[in-house]
Amino acid sequence: MSVCRCSVNSAINAVGEIMHKSQVNKLIDFTMEIASGCRHNCSGCMVEKEDNRFPTLEEFDRIDRMIDTFETAELEVLNFILGPTDILSSENKNLILEHPRIKQIAQRFLKTTLNCAFLDPKPEVYEKLAEQVEALIPNGLLKFTVPFEVRHIDNPAYIEGIRNRVAYFESCLSTVKITRVYSVVNFEESIANDHKRGFTLTKDILTRAYHVNLHPTSHSDFILPHGRESLRDPVNQENFLSSLEHLNRLLIQSRMAANERQEHFEIVELQMNEGEDWDVVYRNGEMFVPPFIVEAFSSFEPEHRVDGPWTFENIFRQEEDGMIECLSLAQTNGICDGCEFIAKCAERGVQKVMTITDSEHCISTAREMREEFNWERRAS
Repeated sequence: MSVCRCSVNSAINAVGEIMHKSQVNKLIDFTMEIASGCRHNCSGCMVEKEDNRFPTLEEFDRIDRMIDTFETAELEVLNFILGPTDILSSENKNLILEHPRIKQIAQRFLKTTLNCAFLDPKPEVYEKLAEQVEALIPNGLLKFTVPFEVRHIDNPAYIEGIRNRVAYFESCLSTVKITRVYSVVNFEESIANDHKRGFTLTKDILTRAYHVNLHPTSHSDFILPHGRESLRDPVNQENFLSSLEHLNRLLIQSRMAANERQEHFEIVELQMNEGEDWDVVYRNGEMFVPPFIVEAFSSFEPEHRVDGPWTFENIFRQEEDGMIECLSLAQTNGICDGCEFIAKCAERGVQKVMTITDSEHCISTAREMREEFNWERRAS
């Protein structure tokens, strides 16, 4: 198969402009995976419940200096994420929420995100959490990501219980404002639930997940957790690619059905990335810049580790090198032949993930959903 040099060369020529814009316009999402221990057993969870090491004082100093370099480069330090497990179940919850260095970092960001299942029935638990959050980010903005078990999609009592606890927690706040509550559905769990109940995942399930409405700002995402395991493992490769193909097909079908009904269907949070954010992740004494494939996909492959100093300049260089590598892979893989979205996929690290997983097919929805991925239309 001949490679369309026009598409690839145009994409390569766009790298300089894209990266130049990145220097000015990038928003920084910084995750610290330091929560350890979780008493919940959410279906399909692949998050490390243990061994999420707390930073040393030296590492805190390196993180503060890294944020300094972001601000010097005039990047917006947007979202500070504390995880990866449920904050209420974390054995080191108080350490995380009350440590002076965590407070110092949190107060430098526009908003803070906490993973919280809201499954504890005791009001005093949420009173204490509200007190800690007020001390952590006084007058700040807060976002929750709520793991939601799809098997409870038809359980009004389960949904109402979470909704009431979120509302009670919010009533305990004085200066902090909740900006968004995400219900996060494990896509693998939804497939397993389908098998158990004897039907296949449908647009109806997707729609109902989107209308769980745990809060007036509620939103729902399906996630693929496979990136937390090695994508070089053949079994995990097969599972990941199969799940991604299934999810992409569902998104395309849902978009088509929504168009037919002349309804709005929000796809941005699931599969889009305009290159607006950098997702920088601290994990066990190391820093990673994982690719964006779908919401909450985090690959900790060695090539996503930040080598050398934790600085804006070094992370920028790694992003630039990663884009160029993806564009080079597009020249030779035969899969990207003639595609107008080569540069867009390179921004998202798609070609690299395809290479790591030995994929023989495109793993993006870009070709089938051109309207969603059209830069000019979205820019206007």
